[in-house]
Amino acid sequence: MKALILEQPFHLTLHDVPTPEIPPGWVLVKPIAVSICGSDYHSYRGENALLTYPRILGHEVCGRVVSTRRGSGFSEGDKVVLMPYLSCGSCRPCRKGKTNCCDHLSVYGVHRDGALADYFAAPADHLVKIEEKVDASLAALVEPLSISTHAVERSSARKGDDVLVLGAGPIGTGAALMARHIKKAHVALADPDPSRRAFVAKEFGFADVFDPNSSDYETEIREWSHGQLADIVIDSTGNNLSMAQGLNMLCHGGRMVWVGISSKAIALDGTAFHVRETELFDSRAAFPSDFDEVISAIESGLVNPRGMITHQATFVESEEAFRKWEQLRGKVFKAIVKME
Repeated sequence: MKALILEQPFHLTLHDVPTPEIPPGWVLVKPIAVSICGSDYHSYRGENALLTYPRILGHEVCGRVVSTRRGSGFSEGDKVVLMPYLSCGSCRPCRKGKTNCCDHLSVYGVHRDGALADYFAAPADHLVKIEEKVDASLAALVEPLSISTHAVERSSARKGDDVLVLGAGPIGTGAALMARHIKKAHVALADPDPSRRAFVAKEFGFADVFDPNSSDYETEIREWSHGQLADIVIDSTGNNLSMAQGLNMLCHGGRMVWVGISSKAIALDGTAFHVRETELFDSRAAFPSDFDEVISAIESGLVNPRGMITHQATFVESEEAFRKWEQLRGKVFKAIVKME
């Protein structure tokens, strides 16, 4: 079969590789659409310390079951979404139900080969059926939206809460969408990039999208929140300064959730943190329940992420397309490789 293999940083090529075998309890899947994650670009640039080379990228995927073993719960032709995090099931986090932060977590496209190939194999319990009516490109966005949903769940957002999302990229925008449509919260976003601010306002109808570098930023947030600041701040930027300064937009008794990953130390104002009795949570990966919530929201039409897709290519075109998308950086919101 053909696979798009990252041989080493900046060296991505289509190769012939063996079709994966399916052990007991596993299923063979033919990808239909694969969404490119920001982490895939980091891996391409050699910035992912967890990735080993060579590696087939791709973990945001919708596919179709082509071969399965008896008792898997799937039939040939089922349309499915991959939950790409494999846990050991025996470490302390797993025993506590925190499989998303397993001591030995293995992620498709990072620790094991991913879905940018003619076929991939997965455990049956890491695949979720999705209705045939759902476009495969939208279904490929379920995984990043599940990351966003997990962050929203970590925030314990409730109806009417003022939720400020820092970073208007795919994960931040997904968090804003899920907080608005599922939790019925009062949502605003902040991003220093004017094109990103304009994009999310136009594509998703967010009326309140702020520039965190503006001299009027705090005043605008106070006006948006009726003078109270935000009940919840969700930071998706991965920027250590943003993650530290987000505290300034949080009300007393508020909750912060970090879903972005910073490679640098984060210096918090201890007094400001203390007087708020701040609740600080990190958010990693997602639970099966997050996937179920996103799939239900998409199938019902409650959430439509189609506006996220700005670039597309076929699998044959993917080698060159990936290079172009990486060079375009922030101009690509979400890119989809159509595998069929």
